[in-house]
Amino acid sequence: MEFHTLPQDLYPVILPFTFIMGLAMGSFANVLIYRLPRNMSIIKPSSHCPHCKKSISPLENIPLISYIFLKGKCRSCGARISLQYPIVELMMGILFTAVMIKCGFNWLFLFYSGFCFILVVHAFIDYQHFLLLDVLNIAGAVLGLLCLILVPDLSLKNGLFGALAGGGALLLIYIFTRLVFKREGMGIGDIKTAAVYGLFLGPIHTGFMLLAASLIGVIWGIIRLIAKGEKMLPFGTLMAVSSIVTLFWGGDIIGWYFNLIP
Repeated sequence: MEFHTLPQDLYPVILPFTFIMGLAMGSFANVLIYRLPRNMSIIKPSSHCPHCKKSISPLENIPLISYIFLKGKCRSCGARISLQYPIVELMMGILFTAVMIKCGFNWLFLFYSGFCFILVVHAFIDYQHFLLLDVLNIAGAVLGLLCLILVPDLSLKNGLFGALAGGGALLLIYIFTRLVFKREGMGIGDIKTAAVYGLFLGPIHTGFMLLAASLIGVIWGIIRLIAKGEKMLPFGTLMAVSSIVTLFWGGDIIGWYFNLIP
């Protein structure tokens, strides 16, 4: 994965704008998270309270700020607004800012910020509904392939090998469990999603992502046993979380590991 860091003297100029843009994209992400699994249009109707169905005015729909001023409640009916909304908006603002610092103001920013957007939407939908939607995978594949072809700093060959590594590894698990245990050890949606993530990460980082997702799953499984009743994390959510870890720290962790080898 290639990166060109943003010069520190540009931080005061570019980062506030990037954070605000991330907040706005987080607001759109919330629309997708709520509507796509319900087969609703993402255009109509306009934003409204899911309880009283009253339309939300532009002043009530300012990312993060409106939630704070409304104290987490609908202005019309007083119903609680889910914490998911400010969390997703804040996450997207932070991720877009982090990508800008890591990549700089260039086409790589579009590539990796788009990737982060897809990761967050996938993670929340899969966590809530156990769904990895084809429409998100198609959007991710189109964005990934276009950038890999058009951006000189990116390698199409590396991206395709990453897709093959991600999708291929989970496909082998799927075939093995079907043949040996007569059940699906991995869903078809997981296979397609891993292939899309591989486009953005490349083969080595995709391998690390899958390993990290499995490790996080084991740790969460232990927490579930201790807590007795914690919700299971779908593998799609685990892959999204581990992809974010891989994107920002994967190279350092892989380098540290290989330096341990005599």
